[in-house]
Amino acid sequence: MNGLADLRCLGIKPTYPHINIRQSGTVSLTTPCEAKDKSFGRADIDHAVGKVAEARHSTMLFVHGPNATSKENSPSIVAQYEAKGFDLTFVSASDFAAAIVALAPDISWAVITDLLNKHLESMRAKEETLAHCREALSKA
Repeated sequence: MNGLADLRCLGIKPTYPHINIRQSGTVSLTTPCEAKDKSFGRADIDHAVGKVAEARHSTMLFVHGPNATSKENSPSIVAQYEAKGFDLTFVSASDFAAAIVALAPDISWAVITDLLNKHLESMRAKEETLAHCREALSKA
């Protein structure tokens, strides 16, 4: 595998480091997401939530990859935002991907693999990312 996917067929438009989930044929976000695969702190979380709130959304998924690390207390941060009327959810990239696949329309593994390869090539993914994708696909 040479090449993360152009997931437009699933209603997802990946734009590093954000994942914009839109209903097919629309321009409005259905689920704003922030994706991190490196160390992040409270300032990163607050910044991402601020951007989403500025766009007049009150919910966001914070997707963390296998290389993401944080010393933050996620449940505490979620509770703080919940008290302000903002729904923040932390989810691992593997759980996020599993949910997307479960909710996706019927699509063949060949199409998924092709889309993944094309996107991985376009983003010039590092070998570590390629290896992670190979492993994730082998477990699917």
